[in-house]
Amino acid sequence: MRIIVALLFVGMMGLMNAQDYCMKAPVGYGSATTGGGNATPVVVTTKTQLQTALSASGAGVVIVKGAIQVDYLSLKVSDKTILGLPGSSLYTNVQVSGGSGILYLKEGSNNVIMRNVTFIGPGAWDVNGRDLLTLDGATNIWIDHCDFQDGMDGNLDTKGNSDNITISWCEFSYLKAPKTTDYVVDGTPDHRFSNLIGSSSSDCPTDKQFSMTWQYCWWAQGCVERQVRARNAQLHLLNCYWNSDVSKTCIGLEDGSGGVGTYCYVEGSVFAATGVYAKLNYGGTPDIQFVDCMGSGLSNSATLPAAPGYLYRAIPSLEVEAAVTRSCGSGATLQVTEAGGVSSSCAVTSVTASGTELFTVSPVVVTTWADVIVSEYGAVVECFDLKGKKLFHQVAVDSNVYLDMSAFSSGVYLISVTSQGRVDRQKVVKR
Repeated sequence: MRIIVALLFVGMMGLMNAQDYCMKAPVGYGSATTGGGNATPVVVTTKTQLQTALSASGAGVVIVKGAIQVDYLSLKVSDKTILGLPGSSLYTNVQVSGGSGILYLKEGSNNVIMRNVTFIGPGAWDVNGRDLLTLDGATNIWIDHCDFQDGMDGNLDTKGNSDNITISWCEFSYLKAPKTTDYVVDGTPDHRFSNLIGSSSSDCPTDKQFSMTWQYCWWAQGCVERQVRARNAQLHLLNCYWNSDVSKTCIGLEDGSGGVGTYCYVEGSVFAATGVYAKLNYGGTPDIQFVDCMGSGLSNSATLPAAPGYLYRAIPSLEVEAAVTRSCGSGATLQVTEAGGVSSSCAVTSVTASGTELFTVSPVVVTTWADVIVSEYGAVVECFDLKGKKLFHQVAVDSNVYLDMSAFSSGVYLISVTSQGRVDRQKVVKR
């Protein structure tokens, strides 16, 4: 039976969804990353072993075991997966001018996955030190369920030709008091600045924008600035959470002078930190849009950046705090084995970018009709614009629901299917 769904302008979204605490693959700009694939795992317990494993040619899976002191490694790393066993860490106590830092991925690094790795630094001090992890010319990167604590200069910074990166389920924090004296001229006594994207106004990759997805990330206690601070960037901040009680600025954006501007799409995220949630006056007129976000004073820019073109699912902002902060949420909370197995202690419904359990839609680029094929009769099919306005609603009495989108403006829309307390969503593009 063919169901023609008419436009119904009713209400706002009230959606429930499940989140995937142990993703099978990255979503977003880093989705092409495969790392070391199914290579035989190598367990490392020392800095030397880690360096050898990461420098080896070909695909590799590296298992970090125990607490390993790593007083800076600068390497070109490709086709590697780095997994941290529960309770393991990479740490440094070095806190000197021009020193510190744990891992620096050099120009040419490509196709690297890091999961469940804890990075621990000596504490913040503004004397031109190094970051816990620096991506400098690194492409196709997925960093998932990692914990970054007390970086001297930053926790995780991105620069150079770095591009196509997904950061998911990571926690950023500062647990040690910053060193507040003898900092550099024009520096700050409190440099708990977590994540910088672009080392200068002219710094950008070859395609002129750092393309990064930040999903289920948590800027926790101790973070003061750069949560994130970006220039020449294309950012998607999806289902993220900020709650530092010493925060001064969460998101800081600048167009930059070397690229094609900065665009930031913030979706389903929660701002519960102190200070300013978004600062746009570092230079130029960067674009930002908040969609289904919680926090006082959130304001879109005059020009709204488009939603990302890749497939993904968001959970409602009302569910983000609980998801991110639970025991299997953000940070190094995965269960990893020496054989390379990765799992979560939480039983969840898988969330992937390639499809949904409740429905498929064809085509995803629509001229007139979108055919929604539901797996359960009685499912509720709805469509929303990206401001959350519900455009139509229909209960499926057959397996096919045909959405007439001929009168829709060109752009991105969200199709939602609800059945028995479960929700699946997928974006389609109207030509």
